[in-house]
Amino acid sequence: MNKFEWRNISSSFLTGRNIHLLKLVFPVILLLVSGSLLAQTTRISLKANQKTLKEVLKTIEQKSEYTFFL
Repeated sequence: MNKFEWRNISSSFLTGRNIHLLKLVFPVILLLVSGSLLAQTTRISLKANQKTLKEVLKTIEQKSEYTFFL
């Protein structure tokens, strides 16, 4: 495909209506992608029978990078 044909395709696609649609959709796509890239995926196995909340949170702090303020 030469440059002339590409310009015809791109100019017919980038009409006023499509540009407005791209302005709305593009930021949403960026937010979705960035959100999935920055999602927290830490997994912790923990058995907490008959333990206080303070003890459970202390164990989670020891096994992960999370910090809790009580």
